[in-house]
Amino acid sequence: MKESIVLSAWEMVTEFHSLKKLNFIPSFMGMLWLFVIVFYQLTFTYIYIFNKKDEVLEALAKFLHNDYFTESIALLATIFILYTLLEPIATGGMIQMMHSYKQHKWEQNRRSWQGFFDGIRHFLPIFEIHNITAIFRPLSIITFYILLLRVFGKSFIVPISSIMWVYLIFSFCINICFAYAKFYVIFENKAAIESLSASTSLALRNIAITWRLYFTMILLYLRTIIIAIIFLVIPLLISSILAFLPIIGLKLFFLVIFVVIAVILFIFIVHLNSTLEIFVEATWYEAYMLCKAEEKASKNSWKDYAAHDNPLEHDDHAHH
Repeated sequence: MKESIVLSAWEMVTEFHSLKKLNFIPSFMGMLWLFVIVFYQLTFTYIYIFNKKDEVLEALAKFLHNDYFTESIALLATIFILYTLLEPIATGGMIQMMHSYKQHKWEQNRRSWQGFFDGIRHFLPIFEIHNITAIFRPLSIITFYILLLRVFGKSFIVPISSIMWVYLIFSFCINICFAYAKFYVIFENKAAIESLSASTSLALRNIAITWRLYFTMILLYLRTIIIAIIFLVIPLLISSILAFLPIIGLKLFFLVIFVVIAVILFIFIVHLNSTLEIFVEATWYEAYMLCKAEEKASKNSWKDYAAHDNPLEHDDHAHH
């Protein structure tokens, strides 16, 4: 069953290109925001390990008095706001497009702009679901873990790590239970809390396929992260080579090449991440539709049995 779901989802990703058009900009903003978080964590880790507090405070003081400080804060705020708004819009739009794509037997496909307006229509409940489940995302947990280590120090690493491991396992369970919530919003017009409850019920009734799909998605994300890290190491290697070049003109030449390569790699990573996000949504869509169809078929077969094969009813008819 899992294999058929995955194959059907991948077929949709490769055949329905409008999904990629809709999700590219939200994925681009999400990747920019992720790089901001990673840069923040790496900076403070560097400060903590090498005890560079004085140097960093001095650099921050200079940055605060620069003309481009306001522009930098405005840029970061814009990236965060766009990411926060576009992610639920893209999620709702993609699911609606996938459903239309399947319902019309691969014809009369909805375009990306239609999906965008579908996403706006379902924005508020999906936005609420994203906010409720944000604290259970692996990136949020890792960020919080590093923050606790910085605040309390190395002496508390064992109890903090133990608590965060429990929290991580708990978050896996929560994410499994909430995997179908957005589909209840779109297909049954449920509110956010109602959809979370309905999703938990559906996930527990179909726990075998749900947890297998969830951990398959985790492995896919890990593979993508490894590929992204490999590609991100390449610009770092290039910049290290630049440091050893004595000629300024040659440095400038290689710097231009480095920027071009970095931009190309970033776009490639965004495309890779966007495709993965679409595939994950398509997989959960296929799983949701399959679970609902099987439960409906099971319910109908039970009704048929109750109507035609109930021995008490046969005895009643025979008596009359």
